[in-house]
Amino acid sequence: MEDYFNEYLPSALFPMKDKNYEYNRQFNECLEKATHAVNNKKNVIVCGPGRSGKTYMSGQLKDLLNDYDIYYGIQDYHYRNKSNGRHYNTKNFWIEETNEDLVSNVIEEYEYIPTTLQYNP
Repeated sequence: MEDYFNEYLPSALFPMKDKNYEYNRQFNECLEKATHAVNNKKNVIVCGPGRSGKTYMSGQLKDLLNDYDIYYGIQDYHYRNKSNGRHYNTKNFWIEETNEDLVSNVIEEYEYIPTTLQYNP
């Protein structure tokens, strides 16, 4: 029976998906969305679990993010932008966050990019 399948049903008819196919699809969509936001000078918050491509994405956009402040977490953003108890920001920002609940603490306008899937090596 196995010979029948090998001989008459070529493997090209049943392409195997890469185990990270869905992750790669999501990453490319998020990268496109992030590129569009940065090109339009918008603030960006990328939110998702570890190994979801947040830092890799900022590396891909390194040349475009020269004029951006990059923060690793909402707490970092709030901590570094306080003066005399008031919050201020002079440049656009790129924030990488893992806790979705903290995103609502940012009052400025921003493009929200969720990265829900994790890369599996």
